Amino acid sequence: TRPYDAKIQSALRKSAKESAVLLHENGVYAGFNGPRFETPSEIRLAALAGATVVGMTGCPEVSLARELGIAYASIALVVNPAAGLSEAEITMDEINKALEVGKSKALKVIEGALKVLALT
Repeated sequence: TRPYDAKIQSALRKSAKESAVLLHENGVYAGFNGPRFETPSEIRLAALAGATVVGMTGCPEVSLARELGIAYASIALVVNPAAGLSEAEITMDEINKALEVGKSKALKVIEGALKVLALT
C-alpha cells in the first residue's frame, strides 16, 4: 500500500519548491525502535531492503493513520550519518545542532503546505 496521502505530499512538494527548500522525494524510510541509534548491522540490512533514510520517529504513526483512514504525510530531517557510515562518533549535541538548522526550513514547508491544502 501507499501509506502517505498523495494530496498532502503534493502540497509539501509545492511548498518546498516555492520556499526554495531542498526536498529529496520518494525516499524509502526504515523505522527502528528507539530511543537509540541504529547499529551498523541494522543500517546494512535497511540498505539491502532499499531504505534511503532510517530513523526511529516515523513509525508506527504512518501505519496507524492509514488504518484509521487519516490522511498523513511526513518530512524527515536527516540529522546524522547512519551508524557505521562514518568514523566519527554520533553525538546528541551534533544532532541537536542539525535539528536547529533544519526545523525552521521544515516549519516553512509545513506552513506553506497548509496554505496550499486550505485552498483545495
